[in-house]
Amino acid sequence: MRLCNDIQDRQWVLFTMFLVLQCGSVWSAEKPITQEYWLKSTDVSYMTQALNIVIRNPTGKRIMGGQGKHLVITDAEEQQNQIAEILPIMDQPTTETKPHRIVMEMVGRAGVYMHNNQKAVVLARKNEAPPGAPVPAPIFVSGVNSYDAFKSTRSVYAAEDAKLLKQPRRIVDEPVLPLFSDLILKGIFEPEKGKRIALLSAGGMLYTARDGGLFESNRSRLKEVTSQVLTDHVILVGPDRIPRKITFKSTL
Repeated sequence: MRLCNDIQDRQWVLFTMFLVLQCGSVWSAEKPITQEYWLKSTDVSYMTQALNIVIRNPTGKRIMGGQGKHLVITDAEEQQNQIAEILPIMDQPTTETKPHRIVMEMVGRAGVYMHNNQKAVVLARKNEAPPGAPVPAPIFVSGVNSYDAFKSTRSVYAAEDAKLLKQPRRIVDEPVLPLFSDLILKGIFEPEKGKRIALLSAGGMLYTARDGGLFESNRSRLKEVTSQVLTDHVILVGPDRIPRKITFKSTL
């Protein structure tokens, strides 16, 4: 059964990436701008992974960060427009609990939407264009457009735009929740009797589990994460409320 699920997962990944590659546009390099987005259903850590698959990054200079439902992206304006257009499609409630399945589901929604959108545009061009008339380029169309392209701060939800624009335009350097499956337990220390500290790493970043929480670089506490440090392993509980056991990995 597990082998069957793994095969289905791989087939779904290939299908969704095919749709994205078929429907994605080629972007020109522009001066990067920074935008803020407020998500409703998806955590930033999952959304950033899905966006990097769905939206091309030709300059290699895209920066994404934030925490919880607050997403901050620095990218060219054309990519920002594409991101703001597709976010409401991807940011939908899910019943999945495994991180890779959550990301795949969002990528699948985006791929199907872009594919259907492209088919609708092509059909409209065929029905409306007279014989011999030049055919306009496809336009990425969506029913959600709650932003002003000249604003440096925006939300993909119209009801929140007014409140967001009244706030100071600032970016808080908040830690991003890593995938628990990527965390590697490096060591467990006991500086005081009954008080343990665990050192972990993931993606080149160091994390410490202490005082019932998880900290990035031992400074910034990650929201919605609790920890329990035992003698030979660490138990972490994330926003999904599922306990995950992090143990030492053998080097043999």
